[in-house]
Amino acid sequence: MGVSSACHAQSPGDAPIFRPEEYGARGDGRTNDTAAFAALSAALNRVGGGTVVLRKTVYVVGAQRHDPGNDGYLLAPQPILAFVGCPDDVVIEGNGATLRSASGLRYGVFDPDTRRSFNPKLPFYERKSRAAPYEAMVRAERCRGRVVIRDLVLDGNVDTMILGGRWGDTGWQIAGSGIVLQNNAGAEIIDNVVCRNHPLDGIMIDGVPYTPDVVRRLRNVVMDRNGRQGCSIVGGGGYVFENCQFSRTGRGPLGSAPGAGVDIEPENESRVRNLRFTGCRFSDNAGPGLLTGGQGSSDVTCVGSVFIGTTAWAAWPNAPRYRFQDCIFIGATSNCYGDRKPADATLFEGCTFTDVPPADGPTRIFLGDPAGGPIVDVSSAPNVRFSTCTFTLRGSGRLPWSTAAIYDSCTMEQRSATTAYPRGRWSGRSVVRGKVDIGGSTIAGSLVVNGTTISRT
Repeated sequence: MGVSSACHAQSPGDAPIFRPEEYGARGDGRTNDTAAFAALSAALNRVGGGTVVLRKTVYVVGAQRHDPGNDGYLLAPQPILAFVGCPDDVVIEGNGATLRSASGLRYGVFDPDTRRSFNPKLPFYERKSRAAPYEAMVRAERCRGRVVIRDLVLDGNVDTMILGGRWGDTGWQIAGSGIVLQNNAGAEIIDNVVCRNHPLDGIMIDGVPYTPDVVRRLRNVVMDRNGRQGCSIVGGGGYVFENCQFSRTGRGPLGSAPGAGVDIEPENESRVRNLRFTGCRFSDNAGPGLLTGGQGSSDVTCVGSVFIGTTAWAAWPNAPRYRFQDCIFIGATSNCYGDRKPADATLFEGCTFTDVPPADGPTRIFLGDPAGGPIVDVSSAPNVRFSTCTFTLRGSGRLPWSTAAIYDSCTMEQRSATTAYPRGRWSGRSVVRGKVDIGGSTIAGSLVVNGTTISRT
């Protein structure tokens, strides 16, 4: 067993090649190959990098061990693909392979003596009662070369897990993600990857501070039906998401708050900034499609993306300098960031807001209240700006609720008979149809409400 003989035919500067079969993997969809992948990882770590080449087959992974000396777990997860401190490139060529978690593994809180599931009162942080099937199927930490993962399916198989009680402050805050990227100084590139059915997150990112000249890109990545988040971003910056999907978080057998498609929530005094989402879809998550929590997040741009809220907000962009350009919001958005500095407040430019379900998606739409509510709840946040936006409300949705927003050249239509209150400053040329009260607004441009031109103030 060892580095593939194929590497000997390469020039000295080429990376060594690692195949799991050379470390005992069967890849037959039945045999548990965890030990083989762990041995492969150890070999790659010893030489400081390399290329992992998989076959287009199903590798079963995920193993637990009871270790009385390990005070972190009752049943400790064993490593699978874990790369730490590699100075050279680490590349995973998936070639359409699937890594699928073994059936019957335990996740949650169990009695240390009887191994039976129990539900403690939360918060609960007794570590010796935890069980997890894996910490991450793929983990890259403190690597200095490139980390590249492509053409791979990572399936947590959560429906077959033996579910224990909750742990942490809410839900199941126990490791169990598809990919974890942590403090890698080199480029991070993920292409054509599916992360689905994991008990925690599809992908967790805890990156180094924003470095403008380092590529950090996720393209054509699907994060579907994971327990806590499609993607958690708790540190780092400069990540670009292209044509990615964040869907159905919390729709499996377990769900943990916040249940978002993407949760941008800096931890441990980290900062998250300079993110970009282009052509992405945030759909049918138990929590918000895009959620910002805590302090230290800023400068996030979403272009040509779709946000669909079914049981929670389509978006919750409560941090400075979030920009949405040519996006579609289906269902209500709330907690936009307002600031006395207009440049720091949330900006929507060329966006569409509607309560009409998409033809190719879920039929239920979240509006904050079963009886209907504002499509955007701006409240008193100042200088949240809507520029050349369209609001089309055909059901029980209402036009935005605001007192100090900016509406520039917008078109609005509401069928609900309940009064809406899109108040603030009106500029450019705007047209509004429906039952509205704009009392107290500043009219600095052309505003026509239900066929009547409103005088400038």
